[in-house]
Parts: sequence; structure tokens; C-alpha cells
Amino acid sequence: MSARLHITVYRHLAVDDFNRVTPIPMVPPVTEMFVEIGATSSQSDPFPKFSRFIMVKPDVSCALDFGTDPVANPDYHFVEAGERMWYGVEEGDKIAVVEVI
Repeated sequence: MSARLHITVYRHLAVDDFNRVTPIPMVPPVTEMFVEIGATSSQSDPFPKFSRFIMVKPDVSCALDFGTDPVANPDYHFVEAGERMWYGVEEGDKIAVVEVI
């Protein structure tokens, strides 16, 4: 199996019994997806309607980019293998990933 960038897309943060927003995503997520990580930049599908933030976790060290037509560059936005990162996103945008060796 090839290396992947695992992506979980969320809409809301959870709310506690006192109606306070907590720093925990509300599940179920809007969707889950992945992008194959390789030597050239690869893009995800567009984030679906109601996407507000994502959690990503790469199988290998990589670099990321975001936007409507992102291109990941191995010299920018490094994420270590196994690291979980959180980002605010807009529906319709994409994430691009490239392996960093």
C-alpha cells in the first residue's frame, strides 16, 4: 500500500452541558478522504459543503498547500510522518501534498 495523507473534514466543534464550545470536533465528520503521497504534488477532491476545518495525518513526511488549485512544494509547509495537524478550510478548496525525503 502506498503512503497516504489521511483527511477528516468537520463542520462543528462539540458543545458541553453548559453550552460552551469545546476544542473537540463534533462527530460524525462531514467526510473522510485520503490523497496518495508521492514524489509529485497530488490534490484532494474539493472539500464538500459545510466544511469548516480538517484534521490531517500523513503516513510519511510531506509538505502541504491549500486553495482552489494548490501545488505542494517540498520546501514549504513541512509536516512530519504521523503528525496530526488541524486547519480551517473553506468548502470547495483542496489540499495538495508531496513527499519530503
